[in-house]
Amino acid sequence: MENNETQLPAAKHLDFSLFYFGNADIFDDANEKYKLLIEGAKYGDRNGFTAVWTPERHFNEFAGLYPSPAVMAGNIAAHTKNIGIRAGSVVIPLHNPIRVAEDWCVADNLSGGRVGIACASGWQANDFVLASNSYKNRHEVMYKNIDSIQRLWRGESISMEDGHGHLKDTKIYPRPLQKSLPMWITTNGNPDTFRSAGRLGFGILTNFWGSSLDELGPKIEIYREAYKEGGHPKGKGKIVLMLHTFIAGTREEAYEKARTPLINYLRSSFGLLQNNAVSGNAAEVQNLSKEEIDNILDYSFRRYVSGSSLVGAAEDVIKVLHKVSSLGVDEIACLLDFGIDYTSVVKNLDNLTAVKDAWHNKVKAAAGAAAHT
Repeated sequence: MENNETQLPAAKHLDFSLFYFGNADIFDDANEKYKLLIEGAKYGDRNGFTAVWTPERHFNEFAGLYPSPAVMAGNIAAHTKNIGIRAGSVVIPLHNPIRVAEDWCVADNLSGGRVGIACASGWQANDFVLASNSYKNRHEVMYKNIDSIQRLWRGESISMEDGHGHLKDTKIYPRPLQKSLPMWITTNGNPDTFRSAGRLGFGILTNFWGSSLDELGPKIEIYREAYKEGGHPKGKGKIVLMLHTFIAGTREEAYEKARTPLINYLRSSFGLLQNNAVSGNAAEVQNLSKEEIDNILDYSFRRYVSGSSLVGAAEDVIKVLHKVSSLGVDEIACLLDFGIDYTSVVKNLDNLTAVKDAWHNKVKAAAGAAAHT
C-alpha cells in the first residue's frame, strides 16, 4: 500500500460524520427501528465524529424512518453532548418557514447550539400532498423560505396573514443559541444548484446518485467560484459528500456483507424513481423489465463499491479519501443504515474510527513535512 500511496493525491483535511437514510421495513423487531440511530450517535459523540445527519422523507419505505428530522434532532440531543445534529435535509417547500424556524430553534436549545440543516426543494410529487401549491415552483419557494427562516433566526419579524386575513409581524420563540443557523443545500449533482449555493454562501450536501466521482470536481469548482464572487468569508463554504460505508477486515468480507443489503437498498430507491415516472418524469424508467432493473442494480453495486463508497477494507477506503479530498470535499457523511444488520454495523464502527484517525494523522504528517521544507 505504501508504494501505491506515493502516487495518490496529497491528504487534505476531512471531517467525518454519520448519515442515516434507512428503509422503514428492514427491521424484524418493531421496537428496534431507531436503535442504530441512537447508538450510532452516542458512539460518534464519544469518538470525535463531526455530526449526525437524518433526512426528511415521506410516504415511502425508502428512508421512511425519517419523516421529521427536527424530532430526530431532539432525541439525539438528549443522548449526546458534543456532536453536531443536522437535517440532511429539510424539504423547505413542504413547510411554513415559521414552523421550520421554530422547530430548529427548539432543537438548538435542547442541543446546546449544535444544529444545522441542509435544505432541499423536493422532487417527489407525492410528498407535496403536504403543500400541493408549492410543487411547480418549489425551487423558488425554497430560496424564498430560506430567507424567511434566516431572518426569523436572527430575531427579525416577518409579515404573515393571520386568521382574520390581516398581515401580522411575527417573531419566533424561544430564541436560538447560535447567532445564525448553519445551512447546506442538498443536490444530486445539478451544477446550477452548486452555483446558487455558492453565490448565497451556503454549503453543499451531495452524493453520487446522480453523478460520478470524476464529475464532482468540476461542480465543486463551480461552487468555489460562485462562493468567491458572492464575497463570502474564506474557508466557510463546506462541501459534504454522503458515501455508503461499511469497513471490514478485508475487501471480500465487506463486499459479501454489503452486497445484498445495498442492492435491496438501491432497489427501493429505484422503485421511488418508478413511482415518480408516473407523474411524467423519466417515464422510460417505468417501462424497464425486471431483468433490466436487476442488471442496473448489479452494475450500480459494482460502481459504488469500486471507488464511489467507503465499502471495503481500510486500504480501499483510504484511496477513496485521497481522491475526494483532492476534489475539494470537506466532509464525508458516512451512510450506515442501508440494510446491514445492527450487530455488524456497530462492531465495524471501530474500523471506521480507525480510518478516520489514520486519515487525520496522515494530514498532520503531511502538514508537518511541508512546514520543514
